[in-house]
Amino acid sequence: MNYQKRKILSNILVFFIILTMFFWMIPGNLIFGEGNKGDQPTETIAEEEESPPPEEQEEAPPDETTETTETTETTETTPPEENPGTEEEEPEGQPVLTIEIILPQDSFDAESTFTYLLNLTNNGDGNATAVSLKSHIADNLSYISDNAEGTFDSATNTISWGFEIMAPGDSRSIEIEAGIPSVIADGNMKSITGMVSCNEIETLGSIKADFNINNTQSFSEEDTEDESADEEESSDDTVAEEEDDSG
Repeated sequence: MNYQKRKILSNILVFFIILTMFFWMIPGNLIFGEGNKGDQPTETIAEEEESPPPEEQEEAPPDETTETTETTETTETTPPEENPGTEEEEPEGQPVLTIEIILPQDSFDAESTFTYLLNLTNNGDGNATAVSLKSHIADNLSYISDNAEGTFDSATNTISWGFEIMAPGDSRSIEIEAGIPSVIADGNMKSITGMVSCNEIETLGSIKADFNINNTQSFSEEDTEDESADEEESSDDTVAEEEDDSG
């Protein structure tokens, strides 16, 4: 009996040894049925790990992008260099000074005042220097004031103004107030004259505006002489009559 038991045990041991060798020699993937199915996910994962994500490939380094943008904006906004001597250059050409006299109306009443406008403009393409502007009012009229601090000459009844320079397109506008007396000599039609000159223009430019004075006593020098002679004759007659009466 002991011999049979040992023989059975030895046979069982040999069987397990053979079974163990069998499992050891055959790959595990054939035994458990994994085959190529288990290899495919491994290869796919490996491929995904080797190739970087598409977003990382397209994006450039942040530092380089910022520097490029800043450089482009600086180039576009930089103004071109200007020649500092361009603004200081004086325009070439000749000045053309024009005068305009504007009266508020063409007639005025005696014993009144009125204001007229004297406009001066440089319509040329060159500077006018040492500009002299004058306005002469009729001898019977009186100068009252102006808004440009002019100089009045009572001997000639003329107002004068001076300007150092007038560039092309520059203009001056002056308001002058004048007075009209109650008695006017040499007729009721009067005039105002404007004159201008400068270093660049030798010929004196001038303009005249006429107007009428209403409701005033008008006389001339001849009328004054006749009236004086009549007065003298009448006084002589009066003296003669008084002498006759006394005799």
